[in-house]
Amino acid sequence: MKLTTEVLDAIARAEAEGRVVASGAAPSHAVRINIPMPPTSNNLFNSFIRGGKIVRCVTKEYRLWRAIAKPILALMPRVTAFPVEVCILLRPGKGWQITSDVSNRFKAVEDTMVAAGVLPGDNQRYVTSCRIAVDTVRDEFSTADVWTKAAVMWW
Repeated sequence: MKLTTEVLDAIARAEAEGRVVASGAAPSHAVRINIPMPPTSNNLFNSFIRGGKIVRCVTKEYRLWRAIAKPILALMPRVTAFPVEVCILLRPGKGWQITSDVSNRFKAVEDTMVAAGVLPGDNQRYVTSCRIAVDTVRDEFSTADVWTKAAVMWW
């Protein structure tokens, strides 16, 4: 917990000092989009052996979530200044497990942002950090807020 506090303090100091990597990126990315709760990375793909080779295919759960989330994420402005930080605020609802691995929710969102055209790619040229948190308020339905902001050097 101490490391997290130190990192967050360093980020806040860097933002206050104006040490922003991509200048001017924040205003165009200030849009927050609410999407259904993303599936965990554990539920994105199924693997099986066919003809002696390992085959990986998208799960039904991921395909359905992506069909809903992609048009919503496409409403976000396209990112034009890089690198950025992708931010996700998970808003748990009924059925949320307190033991859920929070970081496993990131991959589905980032890949769908690329598919929706918000980001040109998800490599380190475009995305250098991610921030993910869980809201303490419980709603009826599980959702997530997603936005991008200019990447800040905090190291």
